[in-house]
Amino acid sequence: MKKISMYYFVSLGMSAMLLLPTVASASTLTQNETNKPNRSSVTIQNVPNMDSTYLTIYDNYVDVENNKFTLKESAYSDLNENILNKINNQITISNNIVNEAKLTIDKNTKTATFIENNDNLNPISDGHNGFEVHWNYWRVYVSKQTVNSVISAGAAGGGVILGGFLDFAGGEAVGAAIAEFIVSQWGHVDNGIFFDVNFLFGINNWGWQ
Repeated sequence: MKKISMYYFVSLGMSAMLLLPTVASASTLTQNETNKPNRSSVTIQNVPNMDSTYLTIYDNYVDVENNKFTLKESAYSDLNENILNKINNQITISNNIVNEAKLTIDKNTKTATFIENNDNLNPISDGHNGFEVHWNYWRVYVSKQTVNSVISAGAAGGGVILGGFLDFAGGEAVGAAIAEFIVSQWGHVDNGIFFDVNFLFGINNWGWQ
């Protein structure tokens, strides 16, 4: 996968900004790289000067109550104000998405999941469309057919396609970022893909379904 070359901010229309990557063209990928997924390969892109462990080291301070992500009392004594503000900001945004999409958070996995119903998709060979909401990031699933439709439509049209099932405030911005990434990386795919999107790190992880 090509290195991310620059970053810019796009407003989510909410209380945070999403960092979105601009990536190099996929034209330099070989046909094998474009069409044949390596299921064990997941590429991570990190924003320079940002602490990538921010995504996980505070998980133990986050709980689920009344179908909302919440901070445990211990967080307020253990963490500084700057960290607390960042965590609370992301929790607020994730809770808004859960509420808008009318999802239920699994208290064991601390994840809320939406899977688009589509009888025309084989979940094994095609993957599926949908998303998971974690307190600090989203995992967006895009089926093989949808990925190839995005490639055909281009970045702008692809963003509209993805925004169709990312039906919440900020969903179109996320869809546009993923569409740009897809168009920049592939000419065709034979499997569905997932993308991890974080408010600070942008698209920092992807893999094959």
